[in-house]
Amino acid sequence: MAGFQDLLDNVARVVGGTAPDITNRPRWFSGDQQGDSSGLQVLYGPSFKGCYSAPVEAPQDYPIGIVIPGPFEVGGPSNRDVLWQGEEYNVDTLQLLIAISKVDLETDFYDMAQYRDLVPAAFASHLSAFSTSSVLQIMCSGGRPRQLTWAGTRYNGLEFDIRAIRMISQTYTN
Repeated sequence: MAGFQDLLDNVARVVGGTAPDITNRPRWFSGDQQGDSSGLQVLYGPSFKGCYSAPVEAPQDYPIGIVIPGPFEVGGPSNRDVLWQGEEYNVDTLQLLIAISKVDLETDFYDMAQYRDLVPAAFASHLSAFSTSSVLQIMCSGGRPRQLTWAGTRYNGLEFDIRAIRMISQTYTN
């Protein structure tokens, strides 16, 4: 069974693209760096550099994405209040931050506008996040423009809610 980190990695892969150096940088996904057309492809402004599946101390290049674990729920089938032997449903809400390099507010918002449509479309075309084990569905369920502060620097950007529904085979014992 794939673990939670596999889910985070595949969410970053949907957004960032191919992992160019899985051995030395296992949490970095960048179709741009790999030179293929995977990941988000912007029409104007700076090309999307890639996405991290774990927070980093100081990102080096922008615009980038960062996947951050958020709240989650664990339970049985939706019509029962008790856990059911063999089926455990996990609903994870992940935060996807898209940080745009800080130029000026007008330029940054112009560059950010395209991500509003690109991110939901990326998840609509990868509904199981590359067939991640146990994932029933993954989708962008909302978002908002934000000023993000990371490693002491403020950026204009977007925060997206990514909702992953997983069914995990489970055996409960006393």
